[in-house]
Amino acid sequence: MDSLPIAGDGAQPLPMGLPGNDQTFVAKRRRAATVALVDDHALSRDCLSSSLLPRFGQEIAIESFASIGDMLSSEAARFDLMLLYLHNRAAENFQATIEAVADISVPVMVITDEKATDLRLVFADAVEAGICGLVSTADSDVKLLSAAVRFALSGGTFFPSELMARNSGPSAESSPLKKTTGGLTKRQAEVFAKLQQGKPNKVIAYELGMSESTTKIHIRSIMRAIGATNRTQAVFMGQQRFGSNRASQNYL
Repeated sequence: MDSLPIAGDGAQPLPMGLPGNDQTFVAKRRRAATVALVDDHALSRDCLSSSLLPRFGQEIAIESFASIGDMLSSEAARFDLMLLYLHNRAAENFQATIEAVADISVPVMVITDEKATDLRLVFADAVEAGICGLVSTADSDVKLLSAAVRFALSGGTFFPSELMARNSGPSAESSPLKKTTGGLTKRQAEVFAKLQQGKPNKVIAYELGMSESTTKIHIRSIMRAIGATNRTQAVFMGQQRFGSNRASQNYL
């Protein structure tokens, strides 16, 4: 249990509308973000840390741990993100992973050596548990992993597009927002469209010309309307209910 870990790469799937210029979507920090890298393989811990750090400069500090237990014993709350490298055990050990990180207030991104398409059975559990991302080293490179980490640190969520497509519900054409039970207002639909793209609150607020506090209110209303308990779950449930096209388009 304590040996559950994280690391990863990322290369082709641009999950949930990840922007090409990811730096535009990162809020400036007064301090370096602190990332906990949990991986029970010493060599991959060192390699992953060495690969990520040059891409962030002074933006992040990475602390490595051999187990979740080691990370928890070092004041876990001080971390901004946990990278949990499960190697080829994500599908097999995912329930145990969820239980291990259930009481951790830090966002968790899972990295695995399994192909994204092999994770479809655990995807819904990941969403429900509030995992902020899944990255497959089989389908991704360091550049994409770096973008995913940067995106997660700015409040976004990152899932391979293959998983989103396989887990989406009826098409947008057959299930438009305005016809759903407990449908969204036009403004909520616009906010939801940005959520589908994985954008953090600051970016949604900027692009829609509203305050961040108003954005948060809209997101809470969307979650209530959809019946979700967190924003990641809201996106997944919205995909099932409204389809994979942008909500603002479906609304019209």
